[in-house]
Amino acid sequence: MSALSVSEVNEWLELLNTNDASSSFASTVPTATEPTGDNVIELSRLGTTVCQNLMLAFFGAGSDNQTFDARVYGWQQVAGLWVPTLLAQLSCTLSSVVGVAGYAVINTERFVDTYTLASGFNSNVSVEVVSPASNTVGHVLIDVRGFSKIQIDFDMTGATSGNALYKGL
Repeated sequence: MSALSVSEVNEWLELLNTNDASSSFASTVPTATEPTGDNVIELSRLGTTVCQNLMLAFFGAGSDNQTFDARVYGWQQVAGLWVPTLLAQLSCTLSSVVGVAGYAVINTERFVDTYTLASGFNSNVSVEVVSPASNTVGHVLIDVRGFSKIQIDFDMTGATSGNALYKGL
């Protein structure tokens, strides 16, 4: 008899308090300043232990089929220098599925149903894309590769603003 595989059960958390409306990606370069802000997720919980994967469900403001892009970076420190590594770049297409007024995703925000992974990334190896289209909520699962911090940046290519729900696995 084989052993059962287990996974932590975590609730979704909202990445940003206010959706990002950036019209281009921010410059992300090595820095001596520790990365902080709403778009930076601190993964280390118990010293050097971090989750293996990060699940993301993007959403945004705009109309059905409008798009935006997102980049996911891992940050790690070496002798006081914080070094970013681009883990994935995604094109996100909004669906007709909206949230509920008064909750994390409100009734004027649409979930992404279609994800396209940019060229050069390992689909279904380090980034699993679940892109059902047809107005069904999709998600991506990213191997965080032991990084202590994850940063998510947005570039609004058509949609008004973007955000994400996330959870560690």
